[in-house]
Amino acid sequence: MLLRALDVMESSRDAVIFPADDLLSTGQVAELLGVSRTTVTRLVDKGELEGSGSAVHRRIPAAEVRRYQEQRRHSRRRAVSVLTQDIDGDLPPDEPPGRTR
Repeated sequence: MLLRALDVMESSRDAVIFPADDLLSTGQVAELLGVSRTTVTRLVDKGELEGSGSAVHRRIPAAEVRRYQEQRRHSRRRAVSVLTQDIDGDLPPDEPPGRTR
């Protein structure tokens, strides 16, 4: 596990490692997800991210952030799969479909 962590840190300047039970601020979560703090607050309010604390000082477990990232990754892959199934098999792969306007 330690070797894997070192490999990730060497291969990505932006890699961050947190213990799964660490509680992160909305600002930290926003930075990890590449969104605004307001978006993180909305995700918590909608129940898409589980957090604790008051409306001012929310904390989100690092494991919850990871779960959310995996869920979003899975949703994106599923959406891409659905879209690729909708493409006509006769369309050459290097030509875009006809204009929509």
